Amino acid sequence: MIASGELKALDSRKERHPESRRESFGNQKRVIRKAEESHPGEVKDRYCYRWGIMDIYGKYRPAMEEVLQYLAGRVEENGKSENGEKLYEHLSLRIKSDESMREKLQRKGLEENEKNALQVLKDAIGMRVVCLFVDDVYECVQRIRNFERLKVLEEKDYILDAKPNGYRSYHMIVEVTSDEEDVDGNVPGHFYAEIQLRTIAMDTWAALEHELKYKKNISNQEMIIQELHRCANDLAACDVSMQTLRKIIRQIP
Repeated sequence: MIASGELKALDSRKERHPESRRESFGNQKRVIRKAEESHPGEVKDRYCYRWGIMDIYGKYRPAMEEVLQYLAGRVEENGKSENGEKLYEHLSLRIKSDESMREKLQRKGLEENEKNALQVLKDAIGMRVVCLFVDDVYECVQRIRNFERLKVLEEKDYILDAKPNGYRSYHMIVEVTSDEEDVDGNVPGHFYAEIQLRTIAMDTWAALEHELKYKKNISNQEMIIQELHRCANDLAACDVSMQTLRKIIRQIP
């Protein structure tokens, strides 16, 4: 059948060329719509879970991908300082997996549906901006605030006010306008994303703490937690020292 053939071909392209996802969004949506029109039952039952296109996020995943790539593209376009230096070291992009989203909805006592995944919770779309220096984090934050199609809903500065366990990062919850329909049927649609900004030192610490969180039966867990907290403070002090040194070096004629 046409729907099966086109979906299978698109599956194959995605598997062979995962780096071309951004260019394939338009084609992906066209194939989905054509397939839905010709074989709605087959599309819903067959490919939505193979691809993850219509899992907990239903038909809205392509729009979520477009929003994610929009955010990444805007950071890339605005990611240089006045003297041409890159403000960030790397970006990390993700759409929370179907499994992770369902687990989070369960933990919060929410029904597993598109509405709760896309509107009640606002971190289905995520981007992490990792910078070399603390000042660069705040410069990126300021630039993100000025992006078109974007409205900042919430900001939390865990760099100035670290969490009790030592975690440091800058968090933003943003609303991004999309040409695609949202879960309420609005066009343009509105999608939410969480943006985390941190230094390399903060990112390294967070990765290690995250790994510890999912370990079980740790005999010396309390000692490790205390040591992680000490390391968090040491790394924060190192970030400040490195920032100060950069300012001093740049003042040298």
